Amino acid sequence: MMGMIDFLVSNNVEARKILNEFYFLFVPILNPDGVFNGNNRMDSLGQNLNRFYLLPDLEKQPSCFAVKSLLEHTRMSVYAFFDLHGHANKKSCFLFGNSINNQRLQVESILFAKYLSTVCEYIEFKSCNFSKKQMSSKDKNDDQSK
Repeated sequence: MMGMIDFLVSNNVEARKILNEFYFLFVPILNPDGVFNGNNRMDSLGQNLNRFYLLPDLEKQPSCFAVKSLLEHTRMSVYAFFDLHGHANKKSCFLFGNSINNQRLQVESILFAKYLSTVCEYIEFKSCNFSKKQMSSKDKNDDQSK
């Protein structure tokens, strides 16, 4: 995330163009209690917060609930939502994105990932995934959808 912020506030011509077109909201950490307890993936209740964006509960997933509420009540349309986090089995950075029924929007999402890989040496485009199979797959230990 700091790399994104550093790029956006730089004097780079591409960064200026991006900031003229888009509004950015950064949430530095969605899982502070889990990380405080040494868990990067699970919160203090043993929940993988990446699985609660659709129907977060105010009491059980307050951080997901707050971010979703903020996005739902913004006056601007949301072009993209990035969940930046590390992965136990992958190196570098990559994007997972939803498979979108609108072909133009799907192509734009994939091209955005490709563009990011050209301006940031740490993004590995070949590790990015925008497939229906990826988004509909279930976790191994439980039946939660991605």
